[in-house]
Amino acid sequence: MSVELIKKVIPFDERDLELNRQGKVSSTQLIHLQNEISNISRFAWFGLFVSVILAFVAAIIFNNLEYKKPLIRNLNDLPVWFMLPVVFTLIIFVTSIIVLFWSVLKSKTYDGRLKVKVTEGKTERSTPDIDEYAYQIKVGEMIFYVEEKIYDAFTNDYYRVYYLDSSDILSVEEIRQGDLQ
Repeated sequence: MSVELIKKVIPFDERDLELNRQGKVSSTQLIHLQNEISNISRFAWFGLFVSVILAFVAAIIFNNLEYKKPLIRNLNDLPVWFMLPVVFTLIIFVTSIIVLFWSVLKSKTYDGRLKVKVTEGKTERSTPDIDEYAYQIKVGEMIFYVEEKIYDAFTNDYYRVYYLDSSDILSVEEIRQGDLQ
């Protein structure tokens, strides 16, 4: 029953599982991974667009401030309310560039031959502390950072998990302690 819960939160079927056992990624899994990257890069493009708009707004506001001296001499005279949007714009801009760069690199790894890895063993689960951002599931020696719904689906003790180098979980099967390799 536990694998049925996992299948609801990690999209895979028996065909995907069989291909993962052979060390291959199915076409549906590949499409799913590429769609995740596309969604992330869409947010990054939006962030980049927002930061450019904010930069234009800041430039218009700054242009109307009637400062006669060069900017370098007047940094102490600039009001705090002006500096916060500038800093916020820079943070959005830099973060968007980093995410776009990451998504290009990640999508390139999905273009080549993907190597499916496997780990198996007793499952240990841990919830995020204050300084952590994701739930953790440890299967064998591998730690997966997952969303809460995936964390909740791992209810039994022993699993075999098929995943990529990037720790993306592809498929899961329940095993008994005696089936450990």
